[in-house]
Amino acid sequence: MLAACTTPAPTVPVPARIATPTPICLEQLAQFATQATGRKVSLGAGTSFADTDQLVLEPPMPRGPDGRPLDGRRIGGPESEVFRLTMLPGGPCTVTHERTRLQAPLAACSCVPKP
Repeated sequence: MLAACTTPAPTVPVPARIATPTPICLEQLAQFATQATGRKVSLGAGTSFADTDQLVLEPPMPRGPDGRPLDGRRIGGPESEVFRLTMLPGGPCTVTHERTRLQAPLAACSCVPKP
């Protein structure tokens, strides 16, 4: 009897991007980022993870008493926070905070492998 050869589906996560960034998806992502960084994160228009598997959150810019940005170097400020989006082929999106290695599935997000 002949047996057909099949290639098992990859079990290694691949870089991904969000196919359609809905408000619910972005809110779920912002909640995870807030938990991972310990500071309130708000994501604007649906550009987060739209073209890339990486999201970089810059630290808040120091401001003077009048609310205007201060010029000059930042000394001892917090570093950028980096998040990566991956998925198993046919599986859910997973976001990883690189500094802490915290991970969470993003059930509200529809992802596709990053080209």
